[in-house]
Amino acid sequence: MAYLKIIYFYVFSVLTTIIFCALVILTGFLRRLKFVQSDNREIEHNFATLWAKTIVNYMPGWNISIIGNHNIPKTDQPYVIIANHESLADIWMLYLLGMQFKWLSKIENFNVPLFGQAMHECGYIAIKRGNKESAALAMDLSAQWLKRGVPMLFFPEGTRSRTPGIIGDFKIGAFKLASACDVPILPIALSGAGELIRKGSLFPQDANIVIKVLPLEYMQPDEDPEIFRDRIRNLVVNAHGEISRIRAKASQIKIKNPVKVWR
Repeated sequence: MAYLKIIYFYVFSVLTTIIFCALVILTGFLRRLKFVQSDNREIEHNFATLWAKTIVNYMPGWNISIIGNHNIPKTDQPYVIIANHESLADIWMLYLLGMQFKWLSKIENFNVPLFGQAMHECGYIAIKRGNKESAALAMDLSAQWLKRGVPMLFFPEGTRSRTPGIIGDFKIGAFKLASACDVPILPIALSGAGELIRKGSLFPQDANIVIKVLPLEYMQPDEDPEIFRDRIRNLVVNAHGEISRIRAKASQIKIKNPVKVWR
């Protein structure tokens, strides 16, 4: 059964990815021809959201709980989203929240046929790790999206944690961006995704995942970006500990009919 589940995961996720990437690319083509109006690539991003929801909802053994989604702003105000990074599946979890956003991804993902073109059509931003010029350009493009009222998503640890449950140090870029653009931070804590697809492994596992959205946090007057970063990290670490305890209790209960996450 374990091998059958692995085969199902890859066949289903690859086919789903191909279909939705094609839809995103087609939408981008129609947008350039003025047949559809998607000034901030909202339609393309909505297809990406539907892609993630489709995969998550049809994978057996993946149980998702969302806490605090009322903290997501209802208006079109810009803000910077930050989340801890445990797994390749983290971005699927964040799509489930139904927010409009753009996000940074390593340039290698943009080189994947079809998938990379779809990411480009969505307006997502490529960054070359260890390259200062690439990082500066990514920050500039991120600032442009914020000025257009579109939130930006960052994984400030920079890479996935090898040890699920251990949150690494946060890099300063997202917090300097929030300061420069005078926008708040929306902190999100993820727990369980690291067990779903572990770093160094491509085999999916059953898992209970909890996502907690915290209230918007504003930089205080005269607050240094480094202090702001550390304050936000502490909030995420504390929330992560809380939801990890919730997840541990949930793992002791066999969920026969897990709640689906269509939103």
